[in-house]
Parts: sequence; C-alpha cells; structure tokens
Amino acid sequence: MFPEPETRPSLDLKQQISRACGPTVQLVKVDVKSASVIEVQLSAASASDATRAAQSILRIPELNRFRVDVSVQLAPHGSR
Repeated sequence: MFPEPETRPSLDLKQQISRACGPTVQLVKVDVKSASVIEVQLSAASASDATRAAQSILRIPELNRFRVDVSVQLAPHGSR
C-alpha cells in the first residue's frame, strides 16, 4: 500500500501564499475545501494590487495540484 498524499496545505505553503500577496494585500484566509480545492481570501487596496497578488499566488508550484479559488475584497478608497 502507498501512503495517502498530503491534502492540507502546510504552514510553509500558507506563508508562501502570504509572501506572494506582497505588502499592499492582506491575506485573510486560506481554506482547504477538499483534497483538490483551496480557497484564498484576500483584502486589497486596489484591483491592480489584487490582480498582481492572484497571479503571484497561482504561480506557486506547490499549488499546481489544487484548483485555487481566489476571492478578493477591495478596501474602500482612502483606507490604505
């Protein structure tokens, strides 16, 4: 028998996701929905910051085996 593959993201992976977000985006939550789906929730000051962060997250090689759903809440203007 072969061991079951790890399905939960490690703390290191959560830290990688947080670093990929950059300083203008706050990582709110990383949630494992199933063995193949991860949801990442972010708060960003602008749509361009959110887009940059999402693209960086999706380039993390350890996430290739997951479908990554990224949801973003934009901060109101002037709340940087």
